[in-house]
Amino acid sequence: MAGANSLGEVAQNLATLNNTIQQELADLTIGAIPGYTDINAGWTLQSGYLVFFMQAGFAMLCAGAVRAKNAKNIILLNLLDACLGSMCWYITGFAFAFGDPTAADDGTYAWYSPFIGHRFFAMNQLPRTSYVTWFFQFTFAATGATIVSGAVAERCRFESYLLYEMMLVSLVYPVVAHWVWSPFGWLSAGRNTATVSGSYLLFSGSGVYDFAGDGPVHMVGGFASLAGAWILGPRLGRFDAAGNPIDMPGHNASLNLLGVFTWAAIIIGLFAGGVYIIASRVNLNLLKIDDPLDAIAVHAGCAVWGMIAGAAFADLGMVEDYYGASPYGEDTTREYGFIMGGGGKLLGAHLVYIICIAAWVLGIMGPYFFILKRLGIFRVSPEVETAGLDASYHGGHAYPHEVTGKGQAYKNEAFDKEENGLTAAKVQMQIDMALGKLKEELTHPSDKSE
Repeated sequence: MAGANSLGEVAQNLATLNNTIQQELADLTIGAIPGYTDINAGWTLQSGYLVFFMQAGFAMLCAGAVRAKNAKNIILLNLLDACLGSMCWYITGFAFAFGDPTAADDGTYAWYSPFIGHRFFAMNQLPRTSYVTWFFQFTFAATGATIVSGAVAERCRFESYLLYEMMLVSLVYPVVAHWVWSPFGWLSAGRNTATVSGSYLLFSGSGVYDFAGDGPVHMVGGFASLAGAWILGPRLGRFDAAGNPIDMPGHNASLNLLGVFTWAAIIIGLFAGGVYIIASRVNLNLLKIDDPLDAIAVHAGCAVWGMIAGAAFADLGMVEDYYGASPYGEDTTREYGFIMGGGGKLLGAHLVYIICIAAWVLGIMGPYFFILKRLGIFRVSPEVETAGLDASYHGGHAYPHEVTGKGQAYKNEAFDKEENGLTAAKVQMQIDMALGKLKEELTHPSDKSE
């Protein structure tokens, strides 16, 4: 009996301890901020750190994919995506994306817009519980801005890139993020009866399922890349006189490899590979668009496929786990993938989403890039492009092979030996051959009447 009593006391003590631990976990807060647990903040921050660390991968990928004479330039552009992007996100970006009203005591909201946010400019009156979210969402905005650096690499002027960055992070990206990620956005699947506007609750009866940023990040960056690379024009020597592309390989395969580690679902990934190849060839061979990192094909092309794939393979259970039950009543379910047994409403919503993003981004960034071009501040001069942006703007090459003397410029032997197939020796050889043929024609003119 004594042993039984002891076991009972131990069990009771363990139960009491468990209740105490559970209560302590429930009461964990960030400092004195009620309602926000340390564990949620820690998880969100860790996720943000991982997304932000992708910037290092982007820098390696971009540096390895361009020629050695432009490595320092594109690394600096990737750095500025985070630095300048954070200031733009601070001033207007977060406000336009997530500047939503706070619910009144009766559960209703003051004025709000399904198109764009309108509060928390420069973090003014932003609740402390939203600081972690501010950082997390900034990392995605910086990622979207980085995409364009690869498409305009090796020929875009530094100041124009800064102006592009300001436009994209301050306005273009945040508006699309508001559409789909704010509970007030007109395409959001998170809308409810309190945040609804207009004559519908969920667009097409489903809203758009864009969990990780196919639209705000990849399509915005991809379509902006399309506008920038198209208006900027190809690099010197990218196409021959007949319009055929000339290969311009990057200088460091190791950096390329380190920058592209990733994984994907088998079926979606297999199709995405085909989409990338087709989009890349259309860009280069049909449209004659020079995109050194294939940013347009990877991000715009594959993001379009990603939204279509989501409409095809979205599982009902996973959809309702994330977005909750259908807001239309207990007897209804959320829309899900048509291949999984759902209808076509979700596909319709996603197709409209794709078209609207393309129109929004190209409609703003196209004229914006064109104005920069007309002002003469978009592209570097042919002399600067030939010498390389590193030597022209950044004090020397990333890989200096020889320094001729104090105060003198670096001599890049790599450029003299093998750069894009148009080395000085090869050019001189072609000139000599042409002069030889001309001399032969003048000395022994052919009888064209024969």
